Formats: sequence, structure tokens, C-alpha cells
Amino acid sequence: MIRIIKKKVEVSALGKHICMSAHKARRVIDQIRGRSYEGSTYDTRTHAL
Repeated sequence: MIRIIKKKVEVSALGKHICMSAHKARRVIDQIRGRSYEGSTYDTRTHAL
């Protein structure tokens, strides 16, 4: 879901049935935040989570 509010883009995602702790998910998200799509997919595929 993407909403545009006063020229700001807000993105949200919902994950269900994921066998990962919330802390670990936040760590992974913090590592890929701000990177390009290609760079983030490369990092998540090549590095062990």
C-alpha cells in the first residue's frame, strides 16, 4: 500500500507466517533501507540471513 501525503511517500508492508524474530527482521530492513532495488536484492540473496 502506497499513500502520497503532502509530497511524502509512505509505504507499509505486512508479513504473515514468517519464521523470523521481529528484531532480526528490523536488522535486515535497516541494512537495505535506502539502497536501490538491485543492490538490496543482491545483498539479501548473497548473504545469509
